[in-house]
Amino acid sequence: MPDLDRLERIIAILPAEDGAWLSGQLEPPWKQRARRLAERDRAIAAVCANLFPIARPTVAAKSLARAWARYLDARWQHERYLSELPPDLGAAAQHVALHELTRMNDGCCLGWRAIYDVLPRDVAEISGVACNEAVVPSISDGDRDDPSPAGACATRR
Repeated sequence: MPDLDRLERIIAILPAEDGAWLSGQLEPPWKQRARRLAERDRAIAAVCANLFPIARPTVAAKSLARAWARYLDARWQHERYLSELPPDLGAAAQHVALHELTRMNDGCCLGWRAIYDVLPRDVAEISGVACNEAVVPSISDGDRDDPSPAGACATRR
């Protein structure tokens, strides 16, 4: 067992960013995983609030799951080695968000029900827009119909 007082003194003299990283590395693995999943869940809620600000949670979850599965099928194989998308790529906000979510989830997507479970019950609460004020925007990836919203996700879990 390492001397915790000594480690705390070392962390205190390090720059803030390095101290935070070292503190995170000293946590037990279950705590690291719980922190990583909580960050992913917050990111999913933020993406749903930004991309589907007036949608009901089920509609937002199904739309995100469909878009995420399509992203994995079409683009992830070419972008998996990029830690972030280059700015000169001119990627749309949805593209950047899906890339980041996929990186946070180790190259896999979630089905709509798993996304729904991490959303606040009213996604509009985050964006400040009432659900019945406008028509829900749809994300389309061409004319391609995907019979199952989780499409490719089922094989990637």
